[in-house]
Amino acid sequence: MIQEWRNRFLASQKGRSLADIQGRALLEAEEPKEAQKALRKYLRRHRKLRKEESSLLIQARTGRIGLRKFLFQRRVPSTATPYCECGEEEETVRHVLNGCIINPEARELQRQEGPTDVLIRRLQEGDRVRPILRWLIGRLPEYRLALKLADG
Repeated sequence: MIQEWRNRFLASQKGRSLADIQGRALLEAEEPKEAQKALRKYLRRHRKLRKEESSLLIQARTGRIGLRKFLFQRRVPSTATPYCECGEEEETVRHVLNGCIINPEARELQRQEGPTDVLIRRLQEGDRVRPILRWLIGRLPEYRLALKLADG
């Protein structure tokens, strides 16, 4: 039964990016204890995060986030193009962290936390992500209430 699930999981294209990020360790685990150890590794990334930060970490890592590229792909009526308001590139996590003219505050984040590639790697690895997530939360309207509640 487990082998059948593994085969189905590997063959499926649904949720592929999330599977690629987290599923490999589970698939490579031969014993249930190994699978539990692998799961703990991924859950550790979220242990000290607030609910909205944990949610945003997953969204940022998978690209399924409230930025224009994703919203356009999902055919959200108010999103006519995947391009950022600056018109230079598609609006993705990398683009907003890179500091386009619409998000010049990203330069300050980079000065404090590191260049764009470092920020992206930290998001992927779940390492010291809170400052990055807090910055992203401030740019996504769907997180405004969470930000107000977090700030008291």
